[in-house]
Amino acid sequence: MVDHQPSVSLWVGGAVHQGWTSVSVTLNLDHLSGSFQLGLTDEYVKDGTLVRFPIRGAAACQIKVDGATVITGYVDKVSPSFGPTRHDVSVTGRDKTGDLLDCSAKVGEHLNQRLEAIVTALAAPFGIGVSTATDTGAVFERFAPNVGDSVGECIERLCRQRGVLAWSDGLGNVVIGRGAVGRPVATLKRGDNVEDASAEHAFDGRYSEITVMGSREGADDLSPEDIAQVRASATDPAITRYRPLIIIPETQGETISLGDRARHEVRVRQGKGQKITATVTGWTHGGGLWRPGQTVSFSDDWLGISGHYLVANVTLSKEQSGTKAALTLYPPGAFDILAQPSKGEI
Repeated sequence: MVDHQPSVSLWVGGAVHQGWTSVSVTLNLDHLSGSFQLGLTDEYVKDGTLVRFPIRGAAACQIKVDGATVITGYVDKVSPSFGPTRHDVSVTGRDKTGDLLDCSAKVGEHLNQRLEAIVTALAAPFGIGVSTATDTGAVFERFAPNVGDSVGECIERLCRQRGVLAWSDGLGNVVIGRGAVGRPVATLKRGDNVEDASAEHAFDGRYSEITVMGSREGADDLSPEDIAQVRASATDPAITRYRPLIIIPETQGETISLGDRARHEVRVRQGKGQKITATVTGWTHGGGLWRPGQTVSFSDDWLGISGHYLVANVTLSKEQSGTKAALTLYPPGAFDILAQPSKGEI
């Protein structure tokens, strides 16, 4: 294994700061914003010259790893400190999309629009663009943020209705897509590239039957019972005791979409109940930097796991203990594409 020492730089106002003492960068597939924390000196030597570089809070910034931009956003906090022999600055920040998590959505109706069109309208005031990596399905007949809802809450609600995810591309934009297990970029192995690992086999979030219920607007060809309510159910065969869950969708939907939602809830809960965390040496694999959305192969008898897993979260860190990447892994299904039922299926 090549012992590669990554180059990490913080860009603020077009100037670069590389005098860091510790670094942690977290990238997510299931969270709208990446984040970073850097331990910096407020002055450092560059080309034999002492450079002083004060950093102001709320400044626009970028984090680059080996020249690749992984965070484009703003400095959230600047925390200077000193001791008998040191002057340090801790700097934390997030992607531009962090504003969507913090700030309230503009109240208004969105009628007969696709998911990406609504998200684009919600994100536009923040100067954030939107792209799609998958088909987002049918239009929403009506969507209106509640007063006080954050933009992030609205996006999460919309995405949940279509079984998709929203994440940051690291360049200051939102990507809407799905996470699916593909071809592995690396094989993880205890005693080789894995320093430590743990598995969580959780069943408290799983149910014997999940029923999705919703109302439908009236139509000439629907009976009063159909108009009042529709429902669809899916079961988890691993839960043999009586453990039901009823979900009320936030928006109206056709019966087929409720069936999709029920099966999706079962599948996602099965997948997310099987979480693996692994710390690997270095920030890269054979194909480049560790990033969310990649697939790894990992088998271990003690953890009770075997197969291909999706990388959902990556935390790149470098401290005195070394350069490491903490990976959060899930099996197929946790973020997989919704199954498409046949015509008439509920």
